[in-house]
Amino acid sequence: FAEAGRLDGAMGGSHGGAVVRLVVAPHGTASATVSLGWYFPARDFMGGLVGNFYASSRLVHGSEEAARTLLPGSEAAADVRGWASFAATLSSPSSSLPAWLGDSLLNSLHHTRSVMWLADGRWRQWESYSCVNVDSVHNDGERHIPYLMLWPDALPSKMRAWAAGAMPDGMIQEQLACGCMDGVPPRLDAPCGRVMGDVSSMFVVYLLEWWRWTADEPSAASLVVELWPAARAAARWQMDRSAESGLPTRLVDTYDGLRLSRYNVSCFSALFHLLAMAAARELALSPPVRDAAFAAECDAALARGRAAMDALLWVEGRGYYRSYTGGEALMSDSLYAQVLADTLGLGALTSDAQVTRHLAAVLQRNDSPYGLLCQTGRYPLPAGAGADNSIWMMANPNWASLSLRRGGDPHKALSVVNKTFGWVRDTLADQWNVVAVYGGLGYGAEGLPAANSHYGYHLVAWHLLFALTGQVYSARSRSLTFAPALRGRFELPVLVPAVAATLSRGSDGECTLAVAAAGSASLVLHTLSVDGVAPPAGVLPVKLAPGQRVSWGGGAGARTKVTLSSLKPVD
Repeated sequence: FAEAGRLDGAMGGSHGGAVVRLVVAPHGTASATVSLGWYFPARDFMGGLVGNFYASSRLVHGSEEAARTLLPGSEAAADVRGWASFAATLSSPSSSLPAWLGDSLLNSLHHTRSVMWLADGRWRQWESYSCVNVDSVHNDGERHIPYLMLWPDALPSKMRAWAAGAMPDGMIQEQLACGCMDGVPPRLDAPCGRVMGDVSSMFVVYLLEWWRWTADEPSAASLVVELWPAARAAARWQMDRSAESGLPTRLVDTYDGLRLSRYNVSCFSALFHLLAMAAARELALSPPVRDAAFAAECDAALARGRAAMDALLWVEGRGYYRSYTGGEALMSDSLYAQVLADTLGLGALTSDAQVTRHLAAVLQRNDSPYGLLCQTGRYPLPAGAGADNSIWMMANPNWASLSLRRGGDPHKALSVVNKTFGWVRDTLADQWNVVAVYGGLGYGAEGLPAANSHYGYHLVAWHLLFALTGQVYSARSRSLTFAPALRGRFELPVLVPAVAATLSRGSDGECTLAVAAAGSASLVLHTLSVDGVAPPAGVLPVKLAPGQRVSWGGGAGARTKVTLSSLKPVD
């Protein structure tokens, strides 16, 4: 730097510098702002021009304009404040979420670093940095809850591409580009992959989530009408694959290291089949579709599948679902599909009593100091390195979500999550590179990263927010109901697409729903309740924008009020 506080011009090449000149009085303070901008309109993918959406949409016209958008008074600065309001719902002194959980959820959004938002509006993402598949349906399913809540418009372009790549028999192909074992794929949107139990089924679930949760009814209905033929064919493929026993046979799933496709039926894919039938039934009965005959077929397939679950997989004497037919192995995360069903409000796919017994068996038999071992009972443990004897980052948070939805102790449930999340956050101190799999017991790599860097399995923990509040939301009926897992006073985050809020209950029983941040639309509700207690007549419907809240219930003489700003309560 020159003595006058200016750059001397010597910097060049790949280096740069910035100077802000200001005067600070003795004993005074001052602040300086530096804003850096980036503009790269000609992004390529393996030599082909795909562009960046921020350039094609003319959000900014150059790097200098991009830098200016972050300065005070700009729209982007307001957007940053909105993000801060969203972050405060997860991590603030008043939140009932443990600091480690709110912090872990907020930091989990680092996973979006590998997103590609292309010039034509397509949203694409690597499976991980160490496995360069693109948008595998099952991996997207594991990370999709925060995406659908924060960036709902990212989903349709993926669904259209998955539907376009469906096989003639209705099966949705695994992903939009294959590269995990061979290197970077040569182009995007070249559907490919394996025959899987959590892909065609998950496609049907995505479409039902879009219909139930997104607020713009014409847009939601339009996508359902457009993609229902593909969803119907995918559900039909599930039925055909289950013709022999009522459950699908010999399918790969996201736990591919277990090689469950060697067995006739696996519990993981079987429960995804039940989920697909339940979701397809709801879509078939929806106003845009109205296919009662196919809904009846789904009902019949669901009933037959449930009976097969009991006959082939349930071990009554031990109280758990076996991982696969022909053995007594116990897989920690075999009931993941039930987590998705709970969040979507579809209810029990089998029975709550069986799920509760299964969870107890998993915790008793599969626990370790680092998390739930993926599977026990197939090989003696310790048995060296392998998929069974390892910790996959879905099992602990999914165990907790299932327990919370069935009346389990919240402190115990969250302690199960913290066993893995706390290990990554506090001991490994590596929240921005959460891997898919950590080492198991007895081979010198206990708890250490074992496979697939920068992975998204741990994002299933976002289901915990829905399980803690017992949230069920319908944008179609504008209904939001809660059955909180916490008793007494609490404050918990609430998420619906493009809206972040908090639900709190005071010591007098008064409940408050407060909107913290929202996109272009407000939260409009015709039905609202906590544990069945709704605001009195005349309060609903209510329209809430950021900074607005509605309170009701409480002790004798309590009044329901809608707060239009932090300073002006209107009774």
